[in-house]
Amino acid sequence: MQTVVALLAFAVAGCGFRSLQPGDDLAGTVDLAGIDLAGVDFSGVVFDMSIPIGGSGPGPLGALPAGFCCSSAAECRSRICETGHCSDECQGNSDCTGWASTLTCDTGAGRCVAPGGFTCLAQSTFQYGTKANGACCANGFNTAGAECLGGLCQATGADANPFYCTQGCDATTHCPGGYSCAAGFCWITQTLTDQTFTYTCN
Repeated sequence: MQTVVALLAFAVAGCGFRSLQPGDDLAGTVDLAGIDLAGVDFSGVVFDMSIPIGGSGPGPLGALPAGFCCSSAAECRSRICETGHCSDECQGNSDCTGWASTLTCDTGAGRCVAPGGFTCLAQSTFQYGTKANGACCANGFNTAGAECLGGLCQATGADANPFYCTQGCDATTHCPGGYSCAAGFCWITQTLTDQTFTYTCN
């Protein structure tokens, strides 16, 4: 493919040709008839224009947010599975209603709770994100973390540190290298011992 690009660049900008200008009509100014592509092998060239998206369900890191059906805590991003559905930690009702509008925050327990008769959301309707742990992510709204493979978007350490994708953890689901489990999710390890530690997201 680099050979083709180089040939085209030579045809356009080679000796005797002026550089392209806005509005130029390539059909009338560039003659590619003399370029021999017979020896160029295109068999290994793949043009993939698709946008990668995650599959449905909890995903490999357990990313289900509050309101979705669960059979174990490992399926939930918070590692909290109560009465058949995932919960999340919360400070107010808006933290709980990203996917299930009837959930409320029990501020005493600090977690989302469902009303009587609540029907959990089918796992198949949740599409987990594709961003790996450590990738940059957006926060500040009640569906934050949806872009992340682990379902969580957190910032730790110094106040100026950016938000990064991470995953839930507990005694049975551990963190990958470079991360340590605290408060139910995987922290960049250095930020647990040094609140002034700074990092960059990927």
